[in-house]
Amino acid sequence: MVDNRNHRNLRVKIMSVSILIISLMLVACQKTPSEKVVVDKSEGLPEESVIPVEKNKIAKDLGVPKHWQETLYRNEGFITLEADYEMKIPEIYNTPVYAYEIRTMDQELLEQLCAYFSEGKPLYKSQELTKSELQNEREQIAKGAGNWGYYPEDNRNNALAKIDAQIENAKEQRGERQYIEAKLTAPEPLGTEIIGKPSHNGANRPRNFSWYYDTEKPIGFTARIEKGQVLDPVVRAISYDDEIGSTTAFVYRQGTFIDEKELEQEQALDSAFDHGRGEYLHYLASGLDQADDSAFTSDQAIASAKRVLEELEIEGMAVAECVKAFGSSESESFAGVVDDGSSKSHGYAVYISPKAGDVVGYSLPFAARQGNELSEVTYAPSFRTANIRIIVTEAGVKSFEWEDISRKKDVIAENTKLLHFDKIKEKLADHLLYAQVAKLGGMDSEGYENIYTVNNVQLRAANIEAYNDPEAAWLVPVWVFDVAYVSTYTSAGETETYLSNIETVVLNAIDGGFIRVKM
Repeated sequence: MVDNRNHRNLRVKIMSVSILIISLMLVACQKTPSEKVVVDKSEGLPEESVIPVEKNKIAKDLGVPKHWQETLYRNEGFITLEADYEMKIPEIYNTPVYAYEIRTMDQELLEQLCAYFSEGKPLYKSQELTKSELQNEREQIAKGAGNWGYYPEDNRNNALAKIDAQIENAKEQRGERQYIEAKLTAPEPLGTEIIGKPSHNGANRPRNFSWYYDTEKPIGFTARIEKGQVLDPVVRAISYDDEIGSTTAFVYRQGTFIDEKELEQEQALDSAFDHGRGEYLHYLASGLDQADDSAFTSDQAIASAKRVLEELEIEGMAVAECVKAFGSSESESFAGVVDDGSSKSHGYAVYISPKAGDVVGYSLPFAARQGNELSEVTYAPSFRTANIRIIVTEAGVKSFEWEDISRKKDVIAENTKLLHFDKIKEKLADHLLYAQVAKLGGMDSEGYENIYTVNNVQLRAANIEAYNDPEAAWLVPVWVFDVAYVSTYTSAGETETYLSNIETVVLNAIDGGFIRVKM
């Protein structure tokens, strides 16, 4: 039995970890079973896993059930994995492994992207916010609107102090525009980023993608496009720099939008940490639901997104998902999509990733790490699978975000043998055990129960380390499991819930190894 002091210490540890997993990715953990394991494996493909390309269209026998209904246990109920899920895995024939390398944002690529989205309109330097614009943002901070609702009162008070200092020195009106050419310079913050977000460098890599790093190196670009709209679109670029910790990316954005995938994350976080943001999340959900009433369809959005890829000559990528989107072309705020009086529009967010045979890429969320090293087969690629999100409304493309821009450099295997699903599900249950053993830090597990419920399963592709090539990554087939997670502790007949969340576990489909992003 855990004594009260240890009980309190453990609770502090668990709550600290829960804050770190705000990106909904499972933290790194430990293990105990008898199977021999290798720490941080980064070897070449096993010889028996490399097989010929399937030319006779005979699907791989992966043993995936049509309906997965099962309960798996580890350590006498310390871990319970419950599955009652209708599997939607298509037939799979070929699963190649490709080597990718990160691409720098060179002058040619920057000019091509800026020219395409500006449509011949001039670029001008983004200007500092005026007093009235800063005061509007201050109102959002003060009432904890939108994204500001995540922040405790002390954090919001700090943000208010920062913005008050900016308001004091801000101009009443914008000055004359300074027209610029597409050329990398030192990164520049945009609007309220400097209020709500810290600077980042290699020692403090962001959990989500960052467009601003505190450096004088010429790795960034920020500009507005003079389109004469209520809010002119912004273009931003960042280039790979290993020392800084940046990867190559580009964004064109008109206003502020949110999609269904993002809302699901918001809802899970609110449920896990009790932010009390139900009213705001209901507002977002209602806005997204209105997309159903529009004459603009998901098929039209996908066709528009594919046309963008074709015109930009981006090859080797495919549509992974298409979900509803909602937002405003006339408003920008760190608060996100809020009821600020601006007109709202509805459309779709089309997610696009590299295609590898019969599977499409999956971009890992940035994962937090505990001090404990994983003692199971583990992969930690230095950059994530490339990902493009295009938000399209009836009025056209409102956002184009291309992150972790990379290019194929080699074919490692034209086809691979994948583990049977019976082995993969056991690997999943084992990994969940390793996670909880690590969180206990050697303490007694008596009284603790961790229940995981499967709510989504995908067969995709994701990056792992490239064998003998530290600058590259291998795109391999992976299983992606989203599991609802509840942790409880029972003592003296009383049960308390410590953590409730949605977690994502990504396993290499070739050997079952756990994949996380290197921080």
